Amino acid sequence: MRLDKNLLVTLAVFCGLFLTAGPASAQIGTVWQNRNASAYLYAVACSADGTKIFALPSGAPVQISTNSGATWTPTSLSVYPVYQGRTIAASADGKIVAVASQDNGVYVSMDGGATWAQRAGSPICTSIACSTNGMKMVGVNQPDRIYTSTDAGTNWTARDSVRNWHDVASSADGTKLVAVAGGILSSHDQIYTSTDSGTNWTARASAQYWTGVASSADGTKLVAVSSFDTATPAPDYEGQIYTSADSGTNWTQHSGAAAPNVNWLSVASSADGSHLVAASYPSTIEPPLICTSTNFGTSWQLAYAPLANWACVASSADGTKLMAVAVAAFSPGLYTYTAPSTNAPALNIATDGGSASLSWPWPADGFALQQNTNLATTNWVNVATAPTVVNQVITTPTNAANFYRLVKP
Repeated sequence: MRLDKNLLVTLAVFCGLFLTAGPASAQIGTVWQNRNASAYLYAVACSADGTKIFALPSGAPVQISTNSGATWTPTSLSVYPVYQGRTIAASADGKIVAVASQDNGVYVSMDGGATWAQRAGSPICTSIACSTNGMKMVGVNQPDRIYTSTDAGTNWTARDSVRNWHDVASSADGTKLVAVAGGILSSHDQIYTSTDSGTNWTARASAQYWTGVASSADGTKLVAVSSFDTATPAPDYEGQIYTSADSGTNWTQHSGAAAPNVNWLSVASSADGSHLVAASYPSTIEPPLICTSTNFGTSWQLAYAPLANWACVASSADGTKLMAVAVAAFSPGLYTYTAPSTNAPALNIATDGGSASLSWPWPADGFALQQNTNLATTNWVNVATAPTVVNQVITTPTNAANFYRLVKP
């Protein structure tokens, strides 16, 4: 799916020519804010209420915010993560925090980041997750095995086989686990689930280049993303989003009209699995994106995040507070999502070949898109074009001038 985020226009489309209102970055400040631009950040985790945020740079102190990202405090721990992604995890109250390093395994704080202890004999991990109380932990590496701990990382047990593991997620009680193998064009493998805290694992779904996975609190609703997917038509083979409502036994593919096909890297879920957020990394044919879903992954919409080299996303338990970290030279830092203060969401229009791509941020429950050919009249009618993505409609101009608005009947 091609997405052009370079030009936006206001209200009117004249014979296929678009009135430029500026770059996309000018339209998104009300929903995404860069809270920590001082470092390239590789991973992010948060407490259940989203007030405590933990951000992991590379070779610099771990950063902590206790006010949803408004201010930040460096900790005493500086590590180099193995890879950009979920290399930091936190308990629901934010008191227990685990950080995976490429040199000395796992570091754990039992006091919200005030002090840290290196866990002797702990594994090197590309991704780490924990139960809501922080006691049960699970980590993966590539190429390596899955490792589990039941005592906040003090002792670890190797599980399953050596694979190119890329990401892992846990249910609230740490009983149901899900891990994905494959990664970014390194190899293709499957999704693996466990219902006994990691003792036994079952292969699920088809072999793809899986990069990210997330779980609801009860472990029944899962979401996984791939960076390269054989189910996508040639020649692109771009990644896709998959969801499961039965703890990973069956999976539903979301692509085309339901979700963009891009190089997905990271995904996060609310506690009930209804609110999801996924981030992609840039390719030669697609820009980096953040998309969200508010209906368990059935459909997805653009989240109006800035163009950035996204590395990891996180979500509060209720799904209303989102965080994303970016690396590389353009737009680095940690971004937080804030719902628009006005009840009426901003309507944006972007060029998409010979069509108008109209979109607006979520949440926007109850709003309908209408069009009119003359602002002097009251002849507004609902746009009949079915959304290609939730909160996004693509329409072809058929009149000398078309005007659009969002209304709540």
